Amino acid sequence: MAGGTERSISMHVAADPFTSRRARDAVQRLLGDDPPIKFIRDAILLTSELVSNAVHHAPGDCVLAASYWRAPERLRVEVADGSPLAPEIVSSRGRGQGGLGLQLVATVSDRWGWERKGPGKVVWFEIDVPPVGHDASQHENIKLRDIAQRIVDNSTK
Repeated sequence: MAGGTERSISMHVAADPFTSRRARDAVQRLLGDDPPIKFIRDAILLTSELVSNAVHHAPGDCVLAASYWRAPERLRVEVADGSPLAPEIVSSRGRGQGGLGLQLVATVSDRWGWERKGPGKVVWFEIDVPPVGHDASQHENIKLRDIAQRIVDNSTK
């Protein structure tokens, strides 16, 4: 990705009860206090979703890699795991079954996807900081209403 100054991290992610917390903390340290708080919240939420999915669905440990660019301001987070299976966005699940994390990633991120890597895959997302003076509140409200509606729809099935 072309652009300004880049800061990056990479870390081994073991499957244990503190995995998502360590991943969130690492991404938050990478970002520091530079970006707006909403950007930081979205970054740690989506990081948690990708790491949780990898730990839950893939055999063995994973690798988290994240890069933060300052101009234009954006973050890319990747989680590599040992499963060759493509990630699947689930449209509905029974009450309490979960499985909606990729819907959240697809809705909140600016871009997301996956690629095969060796015997497994890498799932990634990117989020951008809106330009100064840009009012993203209307777009954000539409995204939040969409997420809320999906949760309501899934809880009634």
